[in-house]
Amino acid sequence: PVSRSGPSPHQVNHARVRRCGGYHGPMRAISKPGAESGSDVRVDDWSTLFEGLPVGAFRSLPDGRFVRVNTALARLSGFDTPAELIAAVNDLAVDWFVQPGGRAEILAQLDRDGSARGLVSEIYHQKSRRRIWISENAYVVRAPDGRVAYYEGTVEEVSERVHAHQALAQREALLRDVTAGVPGLVYRLRIRPDGHRLYEFVSDGVRALYGVEPEAVLADPGLLGRLRHAQDHERVETTLQEHLRSGQPESVEFRIHAAGQGEKWVRLSSSVRRLRGGASLLHGVVVDITEARRAEEALRASDQRWIAALKQLGDGAWDWDVQRDACVLSGPLQQKLTLCSGGEGATMCSCEAIMHPDDVAEMRAVRQACLDGLTPSYTHEHRMKRRGGGWLWVLSRGIVAQRDDQGGPLRMVDPHPAITDRRESLPLREQTSA
Repeated sequence: PVSRSGPSPHQVNHARVRRCGGYHGPMRAISKPGAESGSDVRVDDWSTLFEGLPVGAFRSLPDGRFVRVNTALARLSGFDTPAELIAAVNDLAVDWFVQPGGRAEILAQLDRDGSARGLVSEIYHQKSRRRIWISENAYVVRAPDGRVAYYEGTVEEVSERVHAHQALAQREALLRDVTAGVPGLVYRLRIRPDGHRLYEFVSDGVRALYGVEPEAVLADPGLLGRLRHAQDHERVETTLQEHLRSGQPESVEFRIHAAGQGEKWVRLSSSVRRLRGGASLLHGVVVDITEARRAEEALRASDQRWIAALKQLGDGAWDWDVQRDACVLSGPLQQKLTLCSGGEGATMCSCEAIMHPDDVAEMRAVRQACLDGLTPSYTHEHRMKRRGGGWLWVLSRGIVAQRDDQGGPLRMVDPHPAITDRRESLPLREQTSA
């Protein structure tokens, strides 16, 4: 019987009982054929199945008592026999569940839906009182009048799985805390041998950069690809395939259409790790370089204006990128000196190499004083090796045209009008030729 005051097993309405896991129905006593004719032979043909289940199985009453458990559930709880477990638990809500109200939540779901699958709960190991995690499948069995007769179900321990998920969640939370301070998007992308892509981590920075939620990218791995500029998409994919082939770190710049934010330039940098089975794991970061790109474009436009202006200065001028040590000589003067055509590819060292040895030290001193900010500009006359032989006198009048935020020199411009005729007209200065 279910309980002394409850209905007998053959009175229970089983129409609402649902399949639960590998166990198909309530464990009830039934009569063998012929029982109605007076035979008193009755057997519980579910007993063998109940006892032989590899997972825990139970029947409990609404008042919170077990009325039947199998050996697997007894052993999960630390006991040798079902009787010991039944005797140890007087109220499941208190003696079994760790979380207050845990059983009430399950009963509410059972009352609403009739059954429940995969309910994960933290319970007490009855023998040691340590905490363990279980997964429970359960259903409700009602009497003909609709009252709950009892609950039945299966239980298996999932502590190891839950602890693994908890550790993973803690690591992801830590990673999110760390990446919260990283500008842009940090991600981890798994690419299978068949090319299928799956984002395993997407930082919150994707929201500001792309205008989409991290959850949206995790659910739709192709979302970020669809936000790439159409003219850059193929180039980025080609770079990615080469990245996967070579296994070397890679960086690529491209445009995106950020949701609700318009076009942006971004730089993607990533490393790749090959996994067993042919899959690859990419760890990368995508940062916004829109302002830097705009600055570069403005600088290129400025370069063109500088060069156009320098060409109007007569004999020519130096344009020196101090950080890259790149010198460009423009104007007619470039044809008169032994520097390479157009002055392209020159450095300050190569420029000094065609300067008269007697003039180099003094020229360096006045130029360095200007670079250091000790003087706003400098003026210096010196000789430079003429194409075809001899020396050409030039007048150098240099200024620092651009400095960084710390005052460091970025660019120096130095007009160089030729003054050989004037110098040669001065009788007091001895001219030197080679």
